[in-house]
Amino acid sequence: MCIRDRVMLYGWYLFSLGGFIDGRDSNYCEAYSVDKNKWMTVSSLNEHKAYVIACTFQNQYIYCIGGRGCTVNASVEIYDGLFPENGWVPKKIVSQIEGLTKNNYGEAIQSSNDEIIILSKNSLLEYNVVTNKLVKRRDVTAEDLGLEIVPVFYNSWIYQIAKRSPKAYIEVYSVIHKNTSAIEINQ
Repeated sequence: MCIRDRVMLYGWYLFSLGGFIDGRDSNYCEAYSVDKNKWMTVSSLNEHKAYVIACTFQNQYIYCIGGRGCTVNASVEIYDGLFPENGWVPKKIVSQIEGLTKNNYGEAIQSSNDEIIILSKNSLLEYNVVTNKLVKRRDVTAEDLGLEIVPVFYNSWIYQIAKRSPKAYIEVYSVIHKNTSAIEINQ
């Protein structure tokens, strides 16, 4: 049985990265061509992993960050869409953030020419692709998020639902100002 973990849009392709095959973490990757209506195999990740965090960068690269099963804490693998024959290029993050490799599902988006914002299960992080450093901006607790979270990225803002019993909020994070505000949701 094969369970794909991370599916993301890259150009006219849906990429499926890592996940589980027969109960084990996988390095298998494939891409679905929307215009050809066909799945194709692409280069495998260097490490078997699940629960990866991934995003496109500069409309050319796919960054695959962390994931359960990594042998290197918070590893990064980069896929260059212009040169797919190079496969996934591994990098080791200079600054280590504990817990990013566990079952730490999250979302990521390019926030500037050299940074990726990551909203993981327990942290808001910034990854600098030039310095290869990962910095924790703030903690996110289970009480903040409720049971599950799907952040929405729009322009320079990250929106997420935050549940703090008995009230609910929309939490808004400014990528530019690096601060958070909350708007109470009327029920």
